[in-house]
Amino acid sequence: MYSVLIVDDEEIIRQGIAQVIPWEAEGFRLIGVAENGQEALEKVELFHPDIVLTDIKMPVMDGIELIRQVRERGFSVEFIILSGYGEFELAQAALEYGARHYLLKPSSEATIIEALRHVAEQIEKKRNDEAFIKESKERLYKFLPLVKEQFIRDLFMGASYTEEEFEYYRTYLHIDFETASLVLYQIEGILSYEDLFVLLRICKKLSPSQDAIGTIINSHVVVLYPLVQEQVLISHIEQVQKEFATYFSRKISVLYETQVSLHELDSLYQELLIGCRYLAQKNPGLVWHRTQIPFSEIRKSDDLYRLQDLLLALQCGDKAAVSRELESLFAVYRSKKMGLRLVRSHLEQLFLWLEKEGNFEFFRESIDIFLGSVSDTTSLEELENMVRTMFEELVNRNYRSIKNYKNRLVNLLIHYAQAHLSNEHLSLKWLAQKYLHVDPGYLSKLFVKETGQRFKHYLLRMRIEKARRLLDVYSEDRIYEIAREVGMGDNPQYFSQVFKKYTGKSPSEYKKTTIF
Repeated sequence: MYSVLIVDDEEIIRQGIAQVIPWEAEGFRLIGVAENGQEALEKVELFHPDIVLTDIKMPVMDGIELIRQVRERGFSVEFIILSGYGEFELAQAALEYGARHYLLKPSSEATIIEALRHVAEQIEKKRNDEAFIKESKERLYKFLPLVKEQFIRDLFMGASYTEEEFEYYRTYLHIDFETASLVLYQIEGILSYEDLFVLLRICKKLSPSQDAIGTIINSHVVVLYPLVQEQVLISHIEQVQKEFATYFSRKISVLYETQVSLHELDSLYQELLIGCRYLAQKNPGLVWHRTQIPFSEIRKSDDLYRLQDLLLALQCGDKAAVSRELESLFAVYRSKKMGLRLVRSHLEQLFLWLEKEGNFEFFRESIDIFLGSVSDTTSLEELENMVRTMFEELVNRNYRSIKNYKNRLVNLLIHYAQAHLSNEHLSLKWLAQKYLHVDPGYLSKLFVKETGQRFKHYLLRMRIEKARRLLDVYSEDRIYEIAREVGMGDNPQYFSQVFKKYTGKSPSEYKKTTIF
């Protein structure tokens, strides 16, 4: 319903329009009348009408000045002008200020209603347009972090941008720094996307700056922080390590650089990768500045790090990276002109090392097949094809495992819910924030999508199922303990009501049916 204010210095016109129009039936609400522009302006400020139906010539303040004042003060009001013959120039001035309609006095009821309807349609269209723009902006801001992450990831991976393109994206994505502090985290041991995702969430949660940008690249978490003091950065890294250790019994090796240009991310990232692998071999869990890494020593044992790249690519299910590493490996064999027997021996050692370091549950079977048939190969090309086929299957299996991350997230939610079932304040939001470090809204939608039901209903059913099992053990007079143990408080009566609603029997009735 649209609100309307009538302004005219002639009372007979004011009251005539006020009484003749069937306001509510037409979808309008008359909020008042005024006899001049000054009084109308006061009522606009007080009531914020949608439409003002106003005369032009009035004492104290005329209609033109009223429109100008309302526009200057920023009120969203539509004007319909009432004008007598000979006032066309004044009416034209009103239209220039944004008045929607120009009606000649006297106007019929039908003419006024038609003008009101037309203005109402324009208001509705304007509101819909504003709502659409608002929704579009909200969607943009919602996805902006993801687009920003992708842009930074592209820079790390060596994407090429002209200076103009670079500045456009930096401005569009609200990246307000060109120089930043960079931290690369590497988790010790076997990786899953879940581990990396949790680590990234912790980094963002504990970040000393809300403008930090973090992302996952292959098997590492990389975070850019607007320039911060080195001691602040180290303190933050130690907090991240400490909190991560509360969820996973594994160490994190960390390398950082206090000042790096966004234009240098790709080259520095490759350098930090080498350094992080060195740390993981020497003493996992250390925090080093990039300059502390002995790169000359590392280059002497470069072959080992190539193998670790292959291992990490396998663990992440990265098909392209596995293919690149195998291509690089066989290029080394060819460049060194290694004989087939030596290559076979080297590959056997490689596979045994991968099995030990990677701890893939399905790797042993593939190794046995390879070792059983490798002696039949007669050329390096045949051997390479055999290895590629084997690794393709391995990476596909691990990739499928990673693809099941959403299922694992739901399973983790259920696991933690079961572990905390006795907590009567247990909720999806609490679990999402305390244990899973994911957005509760996202987790709620994911749970419904994966299970077909809302979490609170699933939780209640879990509680009733546990209560049924406990009733098989406890005596009837300990129902209050069962209620407390399944997180339904100290109110046995409430527990009994819910139990009966779900099972069709009260706890005591259920107990009788399970005696024998």
